[in-house]
Amino acid sequence: MNIALNDIIIKKLPVKAGKNIFYDIIQPIVMHISHEIGTKVLYLFAANTKLAEYYKTWGFFPVDDEPFNQRLTKDWQNEYSQKCIFMYKPVAEIVNR
Repeated sequence: MNIALNDIIIKKLPVKAGKNIFYDIIQPIVMHISHEIGTKVLYLFAANTKLAEYYKTWGFFPVDDEPFNQRLTKDWQNEYSQKCIFMYKPVAEIVNR
């Protein structure tokens, strides 16, 4: 799911749409799945360092392991996401708001 918004759309919206989608829709689904099958980690790919810094405010962490990041780039990411920054958040840290 891609919830990134460009600057033109962001300026027109009265609310933080991506943050609302994440907290109000995605997190409850993740919590449900976690209870059903035991998922422990939620991950995302930040499109750039600005978004990575923003996602840190949501509780996501970057992986500071260069060999791991190189393997992700090679094995998991498609052409669209080649420059993206892998980040994760332990499901145990997700709280209902």
